[in-house]
Amino acid sequence: MFRKVNFYLFILIITLFSCEKQAKKGQSIPVPHNYSEKEQNEITLSYLNEAIRNYPDNAFFYWKRSKILYSNQSFEKALEDINIAIGLKESEGQYLATKSMILNKLNRSKEALVTASKAEALGVETPDFYTLLGDLYQQLNNFQKSKLYLYKALQISPNNGETYFFQAKISAKQHDTLESLRLYTRAINLKPSFVDSYYEIIKIYNNWKQPQTALSFSTQALLHHPNNADLHYYKGEIYRQIGMVDSAMYCYKKAIKLDSFNLKSRFQAGSIYVTHKNYHLALPLFKQIVTQKPNYPDAKYLLAVCYEYTNRFDEAEITYDQILEQNPYDEKAKFGSWKAKKKLIFGAGFMENGYLPDSVKKVNAIKNTANRTYNHNKHTDTTMTRILNMKPKKLE
Repeated sequence: MFRKVNFYLFILIITLFSCEKQAKKGQSIPVPHNYSEKEQNEITLSYLNEAIRNYPDNAFFYWKRSKILYSNQSFEKALEDINIAIGLKESEGQYLATKSMILNKLNRSKEALVTASKAEALGVETPDFYTLLGDLYQQLNNFQKSKLYLYKALQISPNNGETYFFQAKISAKQHDTLESLRLYTRAINLKPSFVDSYYEIIKIYNNWKQPQTALSFSTQALLHHPNNADLHYYKGEIYRQIGMVDSAMYCYKKAIKLDSFNLKSRFQAGSIYVTHKNYHLALPLFKQIVTQKPNYPDAKYLLAVCYEYTNRFDEAEITYDQILEQNPYDEKAKFGSWKAKKKLIFGAGFMENGYLPDSVKKVNAIKNTANRTYNHNKHTDTTMTRILNMKPKKLE
């Protein structure tokens, strides 16, 4: 078995060297086609790791590995590899184009544009590269240049769905929703698996209060991407907006199962539990959100509420007070902290369902008596004034 693997590695390395001369033509490493894309990537990545160990000064291997890491969404690692490749061979335009693509995914659009401009100067002219430039310019709101590069991309490859997607983004930014919808739909028609277009179309129909159409596109998207957590989240949002809470909850749970870091699904599922007073089920959801992202809007407050209504008053008080440390004017947190302190003294029944402990009732009774006495005296003191201000009735 070991000899067989080494033989394949030997063949791969020979193939890689032969591919290096033809890299600009977009040729890839040949792998068995009876594997899924994920499995093919894993096999290729394994071979590339071995190739890099044997040939650490070959820029091509780092470039190819960065592209595999990019497709696996390991963008930071991909950036490390492409930087090594550029360090070994800085005059290769394709390497700079790949770096620009990675930087774009890391939301570093200005750096990506600088790098892409260098790649363009070195002669990169592929439709995907022009589409990337169009995207970068539209992100920076330079629509004139964006349209120019997207037009260039379509001149070379008129059926590139992603190019139409970025044209749609420009129309959306210019508040032309109908045109953006037309272009998003065209992008899907040309590339039915292009998930970003589905996101935007679903948002548009949601905003137009057309949930059935939004659901239709959501279902269509999930046929292509059944394991996409965000698509399940968006479908849950549609169901929630039309009051189908059970269906929404199913979608949120599916999203969480597929992606444990999908915090927005956790938040919505937790919010539904809180609405139905299932605090013990909501608590772990909000706890994980706060652990992963302490400043997630309203998550810490709802965690404190869950602590309070599961009788964990000390933790509720601590959590409310943490909110007040960040924002001393948060009235909800102030009231929550006060309640938690009182419940630590008087128990869970404090202020619930109109219940007050006897000691508090006595204090309130004294206050009420004092208020009635004050109001009575105030009424008595003003009687003469009101009499003097009375006017006689007119004689008929």
